Parts: sequence; structure tokens; C-alpha cells
Amino acid sequence: MLKLWTLSDPDSTRTRTRILVKSSSLSAAPVSSRSSTSRQPPRFRRRRYRRPSVPAAAAWVATAPSTPDQCPCSWRRPQRYRVDAGARGEIWADESYKAIGLPKKIPVLALIHPKNPDVVYFFLEKRLFGVNVRARKVVQCQVYQLVVQRSHYIANRFVRAWELPRALSSDPYMASSWSDLPIDLLLGILHHLELPEILAFAAVCSSWCSAATAASALPCRAPWLMSWDLPPEEREQLRKHERHFPVSNVFHTLLNPEKNYKASFPEPYLWNCCGASHGWLILANKLSNLVMCNPFTLAKIPLPPITDFTCVAAVYGSEGNLVGYRYGSDGRLCNLKTLGTWFYQKVALSCTPSLGGVYTVMIIHRDCDWLSFARAGEDSWHVVSTLDRREDSYTDCVYHNGKFYTVTMEGIVEMWDIDGSYEPKKEVIINKRRNSKGRIIITDRDKLFTRYLVSTPWGDLLQVRPILARGEKCPKNVMVKIDKVDVEGRQIIALRPETALQEHAVFLGLNHSSCLPTNKFHELRPNCIYFTTPQLRKEKYFDLVKHGWRGVRIYDLENSTLEDTFPYNGSWEVWITPNS
Repeated sequence: MLKLWTLSDPDSTRTRTRILVKSSSLSAAPVSSRSSTSRQPPRFRRRRYRRPSVPAAAAWVATAPSTPDQCPCSWRRPQRYRVDAGARGEIWADESYKAIGLPKKIPVLALIHPKNPDVVYFFLEKRLFGVNVRARKVVQCQVYQLVVQRSHYIANRFVRAWELPRALSSDPYMASSWSDLPIDLLLGILHHLELPEILAFAAVCSSWCSAATAASALPCRAPWLMSWDLPPEEREQLRKHERHFPVSNVFHTLLNPEKNYKASFPEPYLWNCCGASHGWLILANKLSNLVMCNPFTLAKIPLPPITDFTCVAAVYGSEGNLVGYRYGSDGRLCNLKTLGTWFYQKVALSCTPSLGGVYTVMIIHRDCDWLSFARAGEDSWHVVSTLDRREDSYTDCVYHNGKFYTVTMEGIVEMWDIDGSYEPKKEVIINKRRNSKGRIIITDRDKLFTRYLVSTPWGDLLQVRPILARGEKCPKNVMVKIDKVDVEGRQIIALRPETALQEHAVFLGLNHSSCLPTNKFHELRPNCIYFTTPQLRKEKYFDLVKHGWRGVRIYDLENSTLEDTFPYNGSWEVWITPNS
């Protein structure tokens, strides 16, 4: 049978809500001409509305036709059940209603029990309660919380009656394990999850992990690409009104570049990304302070504030609140949020913070001319090096064999021993000759874009140099040279590009460089370098690249080719490798 419930309110000129529920016992029947004896409920027939004198719930009942050529259903006149405590002492007057402690107000009709049409559910003051209207008793009551509420007034359009699967049933005779959930339900859930939730989902049991794998939702162990940018409409507002917004982010994998994954960082934490190292992103928040964040678990670790540097001073308002910063010797005023978008250039960690041990953070900052570090748990930065920006600048920093190594645009390689005492020890591995006036003599005549350092699994420290080149072998005017940094001999040894990586793949960019074996990461190409757009670079040469260089490119060392990988949409990118 079919049952239509209506809820009438004497203080209103209209019937509040009507819900039509189909019982599973009603079979389908072909539609034919109407029977003159059938009655339609108020929803289907125009008639003059009579204002009820008391609040009441009414039930229209339809019965199935006896033969296929009859009208699909016929309606019986409604049976009304008073809500108030009238002479018949109905729902409000019953002890079950008094026990739940709700006021005597007209509720909002929510839904009908999918298997028992006599049980009707109502909304009232953050409660969802069920009433057996025929018995005039409350059978269930609990606080509700909608996932999405699109209106100020709650209504039945926000809810759907759904019978829980056996695996979620509280009935001990029906209950099963979570692993017995149907695959189509699991795939539907995965469609709505973000990256950290997918990881937690796959860790529940083997069947859930299999569902995530079948949906191509399970993250791979190879580096991920995170791209971040302002939404288009906010980018336009930023251009017109100099307003500032937190950025959005999307994750991609090399296995499926077209598939997007999201990780919703809390609003204050992602105003700029300054690097990635050992599975952690290093973000600048809305106060321009650095925060380490793990996108796979959303764990966060704050780093010392930006005001710890002598070149930055806090500016406070009349009420004692932080309103901006004074930067540099001239003391120019900087916005709270924007200073962090350019003050930090590169960040590297000595090890992953996920293991709970001691780690060190080293940053290249200011204008690529300062080098500073902080140890785990410290609340201050230690500035260890400052360069004359007119002569040289830092381009990369990497942790290798227990030491930090840095390289400058002019090729100076330094080793920093920070793990021991509080006084860092510096050794110059590769130096540059100077003239009688103390200026650097340039011996590298290549039209250099930038320099990277790579720590390899076989123990070598490599230097990677993308340069501007001409000729048929370089169709996009880009060539990559690879050298070995001989730490013991303090010299640079040129390597043959096609054999330098020993069947490994290298990921370079804002990230802490990584070198991975392709026999363990089958989605990677051997002897290839995966670049994001170089940021710490020489513009005068970089801008001469044929067709430009924006976005992710793969450089094949064997063929000297530079290929596009991910479609570029104007956003910034960084590689991040999950912890194994």
C-alpha cells in the first residue's frame, strides 16, 4: 500500500509537509483510465483548504488495484491523529512525549519509517524523534546533525530514509564485520573522500584497501605533485583590490595525472608553500610564520616565528594586536600575509618528524642570500650565513650522509655540521678563485639557469645544472649537465648524463631532491629528471627557453629531450614523497 502523511498547523494557512512512502508490498500496475470511485489525496486534487482547529497528523492510505486494468490505486479518507493534548489525550499528552523533554510545539515532518509507515519522524529543536502515530507514543529521539543544511528552516527535503547495511546494524543477529560492506557502497564513499581520509580508509581492512585500489584512489609511494594557487575569482580580486586569500591545492600522481586529490588544510595554514622534505610540506601561514604539515595525516608542527630574524620587526595596533611587519634597514611596512609569500625560498629537513626523533630544519631565505636553521623544539632561528646578493646567492640545500650541503649560483659548495654542538661547523668543499680585489672569477661559462644538489642511494652527492643550449640535440634550448661532488677530494667530476643516474629517477624543484630506483617504482622512467618550474634561477637565461618553461617537465638524459607531463594552469608546484 501507499501512505501519505500530512502535518497541519492551525496557525498557518497551508499544510506544512506531505510525504509519500511506497510499501514494498505494492506491485507495479499499468496506468489506465481513472476509476470514478477512486479518491485523490489533497496533494493531487484541487480543493478549498479548511483551516484545522488543532494541530494534527493525517494519513491517506492507498490500496493496490485488484486487476491490472484498474486505476493504479484508490485512496481512503484520511485518519487524523491529534498532536496536542486534547480531549482524547493524544501525542503531546502521552508519557513517552513528556519523557523526552521537548516543548509542545508544532514539529516539522521529516520522514516515514521505510518499513513501518505508522512510525513517523519529526524535527523539533535540534531533535529528530519518531512517533508511532497509531499508538500515539514516541519510540525514538536523538539529536540530529545534518551534513549539509541549505536553508534556515529544516525540511524533509534534507533527509532520506535508508536502511543500514547488515555490517552497520546494531542487531547482534544481523551484525557482521565492516569488511562485509558492499563494494558499490565503498566506491561511493571513496568518491567523496580527501587524501588523508583515503589513507585512513585503506588502512581499515584488506577489503577496504582492495576497494581503494580498484577505484585508483590509493596513493602510490612515488612522489606526488601538489599544485596550489588562488581560485580564479579571488586572483582577480587580488589584482584589483590588493586583497589576500588563502590558496587552494590539488594533488596528482604520475600513475593518473588527470585524477585530482584534495587535502583541506585549515584556513590559516596555507598561504604559500616554501618546500617539501621527508613527506612534509613547509607552509607559510597568514602571519608569515612557517608551519610543517603532513598532507597525508594533516599533522602540524609550528616553526619559530618570522620576528626572530633581525630584519623583521612586529608592528602592533592600538589594541595590542599584530597588524604588520617592518622589514629591512629602511623599515618598510609589510602586510602580515604577504611577507611569507617571498621571504622564504627553500626548506630542507634532516629527517622526518613523523618518527618523533631529533630533526633540524634549514632554510634559504630573505633574497636567497641568508641561510638559517632551527632544531626540533626550539623557538628561535640561527642565522649561519649571509651573502652579498650582488655577487652570489644560494640555489639549493640538501641533507647528505649526516651533513647539510648548500650550493650557490656561482658553484660554491659548503658542508654544514649542525647535528653536533650548538655552534655549526662549516667547510667549503668547492670554492671559487678571486681576483686581487676579492671578487669572484667566473670560470663556468655555461648560460646557467640554476643548480641542484642530489643525495643518491649509492652514497654520491651530485650536482645537476640545467643550462641554455643551442643546436639540433636541444630542440627546446635546454640541456642538463650532471657532476659528482667529490667531498673527500674537494673537486667536481663531470659525468656522462646517460649513465650518471644509474637507472634511477630524480625529482627536483622546491622539494628536498629525491633519487629513486626505477626497479622499485615501476611508474618512473629510468635516467630521467622530473622538474617543476625552477624558482631560484637566473631570469636572463631562463626566459630564453623555447616556448617557455612553466609547469612540470621530464628531461630524458639519454635522448636530451624535455617533455611536458602535467597540464600547466598557472599554479605553482612542488614534489612531495610519502614516507615509506
